[in-house]
Amino acid sequence: MTIILSIITFIVMFAILVAVHEWGHYLAARYFKMAVSEFSIGFGPKMKTWRRKLTTMPNDDRVTTDFNVRSVPLGGFVKIEGMEPQPDGSETKIIHGFYSKPPIQRIAVLFAGPLFSIVFGVLVIFLTVASFGIDKPSNMVEQLKLKYPAVEAGIKPGDRILKVNGEPTTEPFSATMAIRKSTGGTVSLEVDRLGTPLQFTIKTRLSDEPQDLLDSDGLPTGQKAKVPMLGIVFGAEKVRMPIGEAFSTAVEIPIISVQRLLYRLTQPAKIIEETTGVVGMAAVTNKAVEAGLSSVLTICGMISISLGITNLLPIGMLDGGQILLAVIELFNRGKRLSYKLQTTFLTAGMAFMLVLFLLITRQDIIRFVLPK
Repeated sequence: MTIILSIITFIVMFAILVAVHEWGHYLAARYFKMAVSEFSIGFGPKMKTWRRKLTTMPNDDRVTTDFNVRSVPLGGFVKIEGMEPQPDGSETKIIHGFYSKPPIQRIAVLFAGPLFSIVFGVLVIFLTVASFGIDKPSNMVEQLKLKYPAVEAGIKPGDRILKVNGEPTTEPFSATMAIRKSTGGTVSLEVDRLGTPLQFTIKTRLSDEPQDLLDSDGLPTGQKAKVPMLGIVFGAEKVRMPIGEAFSTAVEIPIISVQRLLYRLTQPAKIIEETTGVVGMAAVTNKAVEAGLSSVLTICGMISISLGITNLLPIGMLDGGQILLAVIELFNRGKRLSYKLQTTFLTAGMAFMLVLFLLITRQDIIRFVLPK
């Protein structure tokens, strides 16, 4: 039953996020008097048209917009008249068409979709944090890895690690780094167990697999090595926040997301390894459903922000790629790239995204679907 609920939740959530994104494009196109013939959720054959809107444009022209749902719920689009380049450049002469408008207006229409996604994601996370609180990394033990020293020494889930080698710790990063830096192969822990202080001296063990080495900010350095471990998996605790702090926390997330994206781009080998696709998002949603409403809303907000930021990448078939072409035109005194260059750029972008999609999906299946 949980699997069915998770599938329904993911499809509905993804449809909402797509609708928000496309709504940004739609409203901006309407604002600049572009003719929008279709607003579609999903791809493939049409399943249902739920609304048909008649709009009177300048010069008393009338445009009909069909709002419909299609059979493949993996995206969506807003179809603006004259949006596809033609060999003879005739798209620039279509009345109320996309390319009949100045580059700055086209940039605004293209940017509106990602902007709506980011703002919607921030709003969802803000309301979730303000209502339910936020999960913050905790120094409390959530679980223990079998055959590692901590479980053999008697550490139990629910224990709170107060000190490592005499140094106070309140969150996982400082505890993890202290354990990794331990000398002599042993670590002394001061633990609180339901109000009772306990002392442990535990011999560390090297990890089975090489781990990411972290810098002083907790970010991966790009290097890996086997490190001393106790086998402790730390958890998180729900913390309530004032409205102002909840808002600043939500606003920080797009900034952090951009920083992580830029970091990945500097290390191309990690892009596939650290990026989650549709299968991964479905798996994460499944875990969120099991955890409760606040987790589902948080995941919804995070995916919306990620959708907005990713679409701004300067890749042919994404909004960012189209924006790049419009910016080139803007700085080239209105002169567009040739039809051949435009189609080559768009085709290359589509091929790149298809290969990336397949590689990420493969990685997701290995990570989330196949038995460990």
